[in-house]
Amino acid sequence: MLPGRVLLVRNPRARRAPSEGALRQVSTPLLGRGWRIVIRSTTEAGEAARIAAGAAAEGYNAVVAVGGDGTVHELVQGLAGTSTALGVWPAGTADVWAKETGVPAKRERAARFLARARAVPLDVGRVTFEDGTSRRFLLMCSVGLDAEV
Repeated sequence: MLPGRVLLVRNPRARRAPSEGALRQVSTPLLGRGWRIVIRSTTEAGEAARIAAGAAAEGYNAVVAVGGDGTVHELVQGLAGTSTALGVWPAGTADVWAKETGVPAKRERAARFLARARAVPLDVGRVTFEDGTSRRFLLMCSVGLDAEV
């Protein structure tokens, strides 16, 4: 990703979530590439989407999910349709999006990967429910039993 202002959105409830101190400690490769990092931790469901939308409006270059697939999903809700890049620093249980995009699971390796990563355009899907509400998705959209699990 390009250097500049980067917001790390940390989900403290993620299975492998690092503390803010540990996150700062392993961020050295990013700082060495000229990143100016701000860390925000979520406190409730849906907050990551609002944080991401605010970061895009404030002109952040990128917003990085420090959490799992749920955190990535929330950030997509706030970033879709903006020019702000989405990154992921895997800290969840399955981390499917991170695995599919080649982001290493170990913190230090993930930091080095992100420091060298390039932003690329992504297609974002959108599903609209019977009540008229909609959600965006990146990797998959499930219905029925799979969606309940």
